Amino acid sequence: VCTGASIRLANSTTRCVGIDPAPKLEGPLPPNTELFTTESDAFFENHYLPDVLEQTPLDLAFIDGLHTFEQVLKDFINLERFASPSSLYILHDTFPVEPGVASRQERNNFWAGDVWNVIPILKAYRPDLVLQTLPIFPTGITLISQMDPTSTILSGNYDTIVKEFMDLPYEYLQSDPKRILDLSDRTIEEALDWMNIGFGPMT
Repeated sequence: VCTGASIRLANSTTRCVGIDPAPKLEGPLPPNTELFTTESDAFFENHYLPDVLEQTPLDLAFIDGLHTFEQVLKDFINLERFASPSSLYILHDTFPVEPGVASRQERNNFWAGDVWNVIPILKAYRPDLVLQTLPIFPTGITLISQMDPTSTILSGNYDTIVKEFMDLPYEYLQSDPKRILDLSDRTIEEALDWMNIGFGPMT
């Protein structure tokens, strides 16, 4: 959303909503795209997403925020309330390749933060979700489906979860990344087929 490079890939007829407090757009956005220049917490506090989407279903959500697991978890909680049975959510920066990339301290160019912590959280507290992580360059993505808009497990335990996972060390991830992240060598198309989500060809 920051530069608009990714969101401009959407079809012109697709209703898109972007949220970024300080975008640096490098070109015009598609005609059916609306950009909210605010933080995500403020957006969900002040807007009702179905109204913003003009009552179209939320098919795809791409979460790529502050590179901290607690904010990504909060964004997921806010978005899950509007999921449909066929929704796909994508978390960015979930497969950091070395400790410096996984630091909570911001780096100028190659930085994923500790977003990967969200995956063991979801596996522990929401085993009903279907997820898999793909080691896509440079910092991976995690696909999530089977959301439950009525679930309050994460929101009701948010403070406890953050306290529990705040000090989870990178060494834990290094011990068995395939198991911890549900890491898969599938292509995106194969992953979507496995998750029974039909978006058609993707690039």
